[in-house]
Amino acid sequence: MALVSADWLYNNLDDPKLIVLDASLANPVAKNIDYTIDVIPNAVFFDLERRFSDLDSDLPHMMISESKFNREAQLLGIDNDNTVVIYDNKGVYSSARVWWMFRSMGFDAYVLDGGLVEWKKCGFPTVALHLKAEKAGDFLATSKSGYFVSKKEVEHAIAQKSAQVFDLRHPNRFNALEDEPRKGLLRGNIPTSINMHFAEFTNGARMKSREDLTALLADFPKDTNLIFSCGSGVTACIGALAATVVGYFSVSVYDGSWSEWGIPKQFES
Repeated sequence: MALVSADWLYNNLDDPKLIVLDASLANPVAKNIDYTIDVIPNAVFFDLERRFSDLDSDLPHMMISESKFNREAQLLGIDNDNTVVIYDNKGVYSSARVWWMFRSMGFDAYVLDGGLVEWKKCGFPTVALHLKAEKAGDFLATSKSGYFVSKKEVEHAIAQKSAQVFDLRHPNRFNALEDEPRKGLLRGNIPTSINMHFAEFTNGARMKSREDLTALLADFPKDTNLIFSCGSGVTACIGALAATVVGYFSVSVYDGSWSEWGIPKQFES
């Protein structure tokens, strides 16, 4: 089970073993989070952009090291025996990325299906501020290979025809009809990749039903190696979540995504 409902979270909110993480990304216009509006009670803020992304990388949202992840998770008060539920303010968006990060560390977390949107739709209460951890947790996990893959691994998979790459960007970006939002990147797509916009996996704020998700991926047997890509490795994880929910067991996210693949050759490091 990768998803939990708003009803489930509401009914378990007082469980002392429950940790709720708000993984909302910065407002794309204001470039910050408004920390004072509509927070699920007891939620701790998970700072994906500043604490859980590799700031030494030239690429956005790159996965941090095992030791860094453990340290930051401990500072949020997370213990190894906690039940961790992740949400964001868009529905299922950046919460899927954080879920995949925990999964890559061998830790089973859960996504609140529909996020804050569904929570408020159900009429459940919100508070004004995030909870601050009273003490550091004992979280300690080990990074697992295969969950995040590099450009070289994607190139190898394409050459060997050993995986199917899905690009979850908007069709206009995939088909080179408009510029990338990140300046300096080429237009286009990864060779052999299939475009499936991340919104195809959702029904409003929530994930589509298991039956509908199965139908979306019906052309690919369950033993197919699936690699999901997007602009910067965030919405690709919505595809990874969907594939996992319906039973695919060889699923990867191209961490650099188009932010790396789309760099003009003369600027590649």
